[in-house]
Amino acid sequence: LDATLEAPRATNSITVNHDVAISTVQPVVETITTMTPDGAYSVGMSIIINATLSVPILSVPGPADQTFVFQLNSGAICVLTTDGLGGAQGVYVVQAGDHTDSLKVLAIDPNNTTDAANNPLSSALPSNVTVGNLSIDTTAPVIVEFGVSAIVDRDGNPVTVDPLGTSGTFGVNAEFSIFATASED
Repeated sequence: LDATLEAPRATNSITVNHDVAISTVQPVVETITTMTPDGAYSVGMSIIINATLSVPILSVPGPADQTFVFQLNSGAICVLTTDGLGGAQGVYVVQAGDHTDSLKVLAIDPNNTTDAANNPLSSALPSNVTVGNLSIDTTAPVIVEFGVSAIVDRDGNPVTVDPLGTSGTFGVNAEFSIFATASED
């Protein structure tokens, strides 16, 4: 038995008069985008991350869905699930300790994701790895200053305090306002 295959498109080739394609090209992530509005995001907020792939990667229903992982510069990961149409989507939920001024993808873990020809997804990054115009800040604001203002004594007369409004002597029934300034709005 001769198991030699004819060259593609040759008279006796399996590709002649059949819808057969032979591909050895690795699928790649071409673009990274988000529909999440630009802005700052903090703990518990969700960011939807989309990827456009060079070829469709079929999704298998159930627990065998094809997934791959983006390593983000905020310190987190985002698992994306293929849609079978040349795209993938994942949801990144901001966790305590995540931080970046501009959200970017640092690396791709293909996680055994393959196209229909069993070519593995490439771990190469696309040229633009920035995810929208998003920043991640999970640092809690702190009080950086306290002060006193609008001070009147029990007779309604203004009371003088130091120029910074941080100290003074107050009698019984004195009325005053206390203000606090936080490290961020």
